[in-house]
Amino acid sequence: MAPPSTKTLTLQGLIDFVSSDERLSPSQRAERTSALRSFAKVCGKHPSEIIADPQVIRALIDRASWQLAGLSKQRWANVLSLVTSAMKIAGVKVRRRRKNRKLDETWEALLAPLARRDRDELHPFAGWCSALGIAPSEVGAVVFGRFLEHLEQETIQRNPRERAHVPRRAWNRTVASIPGSPYPVIPNAEPAGWRGQQWDAFPPSLLVEIEAYKAAAVKTNFFAQGKRRAIKPITARNYVNNLRWYLSVLVQDGVPAEQFTSLGACLDAVLVERGLNLRLGGRELDDRSTPGLSAMITALINIARYVEVPAKDAVELKRLADLVRHRPEGMCERNIERLSQFTPDALRALINLPFHVEHRLAKVTKPTVRQAQEYQIAALLAILLYLPVRIKNAAALDLNKHFKRPIGGSGEWQVHFEPREVKNGVAIDGRFNDEVSTLLARYVEVFRPVLLTTATSKLFVSQNGTEKGSHALGSQFSGFIKREIGLSVNPHLMRHLAAFAYLEANPGDFESVRQMLGHKDVATTVKFYSGANTRAALKRYDMVVSAYRDRQRTYGGGQNVLARAAEREREVML
Repeated sequence: MAPPSTKTLTLQGLIDFVSSDERLSPSQRAERTSALRSFAKVCGKHPSEIIADPQVIRALIDRASWQLAGLSKQRWANVLSLVTSAMKIAGVKVRRRRKNRKLDETWEALLAPLARRDRDELHPFAGWCSALGIAPSEVGAVVFGRFLEHLEQETIQRNPRERAHVPRRAWNRTVASIPGSPYPVIPNAEPAGWRGQQWDAFPPSLLVEIEAYKAAAVKTNFFAQGKRRAIKPITARNYVNNLRWYLSVLVQDGVPAEQFTSLGACLDAVLVERGLNLRLGGRELDDRSTPGLSAMITALINIARYVEVPAKDAVELKRLADLVRHRPEGMCERNIERLSQFTPDALRALINLPFHVEHRLAKVTKPTVRQAQEYQIAALLAILLYLPVRIKNAAALDLNKHFKRPIGGSGEWQVHFEPREVKNGVAIDGRFNDEVSTLLARYVEVFRPVLLTTATSKLFVSQNGTEKGSHALGSQFSGFIKREIGLSVNPHLMRHLAAFAYLEANPGDFESVRQMLGHKDVATTVKFYSGANTRAALKRYDMVVSAYRDRQRTYGGGQNVLARAAEREREVML
């Protein structure tokens, strides 16, 4: 049977093609068409909306939440396998997600003496080469480039670029590093990003002033009213990094690095305007371009206060800052898109997830490290659900410092952060209900000890027993949510979710959200979460409109429509 002749083949086209393919048995046709419909349903689309292309399918797989759709892991794997099979039947060039190809003798001999990890990482590439008759002696940068094209265009595997880099690195680490090896080192074909000038390219006198600025910027002088305020060390580092990028674009544009002998020489208003124009790069001045420009000019103005630049330059810098000031209204589009995942079923799954893990491990008394790590992230999720703090505060939680636990072991846990520990200087006080307190107590008593190798009172510890940093904790949190229920959630999104969920249930109560999130000013809360109020208003309006909906109407006859509408209006008013 000839493949479909349509220029753009969709999953609906695949369904039609497979349904009429007489080469397949009735059961084979049924299971493939069912898999195609199931895949589209999990993706929240109609089959006619999905193009039957490996790259499109791969992108949808990355966002699909098969767990919320009620599929098991094995069923989802079967669906993907059958989707791939259907595309191959229709002539779409695609490989199965996994295929253990048999290696030819030359590749077997090359991989045999390698360590297991290196052999495993090289095996997919070696198998692909074996299938195409490419010997190890023919391998070079071009062959690895073809392998990447194969992964991107003919497979539905996730992260094709990383999957191409893994065997390349293993090749360089082993095969190409053998003393006297005839095999070439394969360079990374990814274009290197522009990294700017390093500080050693500038005069030493400038570097001395920068170090002095960093030291002075973080010092607090309580008696210097109206003068520079102290900034955090990380803010000072960010300002200096922005200064380096600003100077780098000027040097790239032809300004000699030797010209910048001092901080004052860097802050000439004409040069600053030139640097901003270079950073803008001909783009429109809009919400996409202003954040970077605003960060750069903010850094330069802060440094200018330290240097005390001439008044005319200070006025000009202020004018430039006003022009590029980034004034975000509400949340960014990425967070709005992520919040759109939270249908009632998805929100219910997220809220119940820590307690599902607790139930799953209820009978465990001697947990493995993996079980301890799983329970740890479930405990973190429970904390962020009921106390939406920033991940930095969550990672810093200390059993002796931040918690007040009930005497006798049972009862509610309380948590407190001092103002100096919180980003905006607002203290955090919270209390966990009995369910969350019981979950936290079991984590501390049963699971946390498995991870301890040294004495520490930190709540979240790594496998080697040390304090777990906020970056590692946040990354593991996101992976846990994706793995368990298929949602893309980072820890900070939990704060946005808390605000939106509360405002949908309590429209207009921004003050409670302000207190819940620890904002200093309710205007900040309104600016970020007015969208939730809009959604709640539209939901209420939907109820008003739906009250007028005649669901029993027989079009073309029946009871007088106007009379029934008037009767319904009287009911609404009553």
